Amino acid sequence: METAYCLASCRGHEGDITDLAVSYNNVLVASSSNDCIIRVWRLPDGLPISVLRGHTGAVTAIAFSPRPSSLYQLLSSSDDGTCRLWDARNIQVPPQIYVSRPSDSAAGRNSGPSSSNNQQNHQIFCCAFNASGTVFVTGSSDTLARLWNACRSNSDDPEKPNHEIDVLSGHENDVNYVQFSGCTAASRFSTIDISEEENVPKFRNSWFTYDNIVTCSHDGSAIIWIPRSRKSHGKAGRWMRAYHLKVPPPPMPPQPPRGGPRQRILPTPRGVNMIIWSLDNRFVLAAITDCRICVWNAADGSLVHSLAGHTESTYVLDVHPFNPRIAMSAGYDGRTIVWDILEGKPIWIYEISHFKLVDGKFSSDGTSIILSDDVGQLYMLNTGQGEAQQDAKYDQFFLGDYRALIQDTCGNVVDQETHVAPYRRNMQDLLCDSGMIPYEEPYQTMYQKRRLGALGMEWRPSPLKLAVGPDITLDQEFQMLPLADWDGMVDPLPGFIDVMDWEPEIEVQSDNNDSEYNVTGVLCWRG
Repeated sequence: METAYCLASCRGHEGDITDLAVSYNNVLVASSSNDCIIRVWRLPDGLPISVLRGHTGAVTAIAFSPRPSSLYQLLSSSDDGTCRLWDARNIQVPPQIYVSRPSDSAAGRNSGPSSSNNQQNHQIFCCAFNASGTVFVTGSSDTLARLWNACRSNSDDPEKPNHEIDVLSGHENDVNYVQFSGCTAASRFSTIDISEEENVPKFRNSWFTYDNIVTCSHDGSAIIWIPRSRKSHGKAGRWMRAYHLKVPPPPMPPQPPRGGPRQRILPTPRGVNMIIWSLDNRFVLAAITDCRICVWNAADGSLVHSLAGHTESTYVLDVHPFNPRIAMSAGYDGRTIVWDILEGKPIWIYEISHFKLVDGKFSSDGTSIILSDDVGQLYMLNTGQGEAQQDAKYDQFFLGDYRALIQDTCGNVVDQETHVAPYRRNMQDLLCDSGMIPYEEPYQTMYQKRRLGALGMEWRPSPLKLAVGPDITLDQEFQMLPLADWDGMVDPLPGFIDVMDWEPEIEVQSDNNDSEYNVTGVLCWRG
């Protein structure tokens, strides 16, 4: 973040990367793929730690445990209908396997013992831990969300799967996103006394629990679930539905005067793309397929705001790590909007891309927003003027990034050209542009010394004479697009204000060029 230099390139997947997760102590990063494999790497140098194999379908989501005693416990969900809990550091430890009960057993008629090899008739799209890491929730293609015990061990019989502890039924379509309350900032919200704010509804103490759940679906609804008291668990389940949050219809377009031609109103799809809790757990925010952001009061399920600003669907939502009023959305329209969710107004609107924005997040200190688009560009919006990042090149590739790999039966890989692990090659590889042509001196040495210095290493150029330029052995359909041709399409990104210092009287739009936020660069990003 400081220099905007690419520190390392992690290679090994044979399919598209579906999710990334970073351990809570910032030691490991895991990547999942539709090649059914999870790979774990060390931060920040990208040293490969483990290759986790076992799923028979695409791995759809992964998450590290927030429990202090289990920081390297990694949860995964898959299209094969199972979840697994792995030791991310040790492939010798078999994962715990979670399989849903047969349908008749789930209804209360136990059909006897089951096996982890049972074929599941649904896919699991998403998974999430609660704030303590003791329970996790999943969403599936069978319209159900399920709760699972993350602390149960199957060490006595590794082949015996774990079953769900509760089933949440209420949606009519795929459950595509789930989240526990208290997890938007790892339940670290304690810096602002929100009870003293005026015009803010008061909430019952029960709504500050970290075991409330919100689920959403393409059926156009979201549901808030709350835990039952221990005395009322029984057969009724451990969680109950508190509020069914229906997506309201969009505003009606203006109609001509009476007697004139009437405009035909076509049905508008109102599915929910994703949903999150606000930092203080008071609100639920959802990205709707009709381009709106809806905000509900979590205490009574009432709609607070229906926010319009995007012109295409939004799949990126995040809340500021310190300020409970601030949230961010980014969409397929290339637009990023920072919202005041109490007032229901945009603080700033950024037209930053001609391409679809597919991922984004506030930095942990709240001073930056990082975004990526569907053509591999990374946008870094930082405070300050970005002097430290001015030397960063737009294209940042390493010479071996797209060279062929050799893989063994365990999933470990070596570079075919140098016969060393990609990590070893990467530490001495030249920085290149999008055509795989190394940058000239003195920039190359300056960059490598700063990059490797940050990793505690020295720059020693490789004595090998390696091929430069694109790898002609790659199939033509996998050739990289000519990024240089996009230069004319990339407009300078607008500056934006510091949301931590935002006050309501600031106008939404401003021509002030002295903002302490400044866009520092657009970099190539590799999944």
